[in-house]
Amino acid sequence: PAPKTSAFLALEQRAGRGRHHRPWFSTPLDGIYVTYLFERPETASLAGFSLALGYAVYQTLTELGVEAALKWPNDVLTAKRPFAKLAGVLLESSSREGAITWVSGGIGLNLAQEQFPDGVPGSSVLLETGVTPNYATSFALLSRRVMEASQIFFTRGFNPFRELWWAASMMEQANVRVEQAEGRARQAVGLTEQGGLVVRSEDGAEQVVYSGEVILEQKDLS
Repeated sequence: PAPKTSAFLALEQRAGRGRHHRPWFSTPLDGIYVTYLFERPETASLAGFSLALGYAVYQTLTELGVEAALKWPNDVLTAKRPFAKLAGVLLESSSREGAITWVSGGIGLNLAQEQFPDGVPGSSVLLETGVTPNYATSFALLSRRVMEASQIFFTRGFNPFRELWWAASMMEQANVRVEQAEGRARQAVGLTEQGGLVVRSEDGAEQVVYSGEVILEQKDLS
């Protein structure tokens, strides 16, 4: 069964934020700013849920005609240079008596922005396709994909998304610098069944990263 879910949609955000409390640039009616609230099944693990939601966002953008790519863990970027952010996911949870009971998935998706402030490498459906997307249709499409992803995830976990996510990402064989791994360059080689990023150092040693900032080495991407 699908998890009990509510959606809270804002037409404008004045204090939107992403991971690490970074501000999210939001202009009225130019983007989808929504939080989905999921009641967590007692036996469901949350490992990889943010990636599953990211894949739902990727599907939405693809169906809107955008060439997009996933960046671990929670970003959706343009697939080609210059890479620009199209959407992001922020996952938070609430607990009762020590047990997580509700999970919120905040999603910001750029629809019709024509420009971004200096220093904000962003893009939108309009900028990528030349077409202004219908707001209601886009929100309905996103919600349908999110509901599908959450139902699959809370029934079967992240594993059904594992290969799909990797194939839709820009991470394959990319050299990355991981904030929590001493900042040294490593090669991204895959995902675990829990959504962790597997990186390999020059000496062949592999490490799994479950959180932290990943910086892509631009020279290795095309």
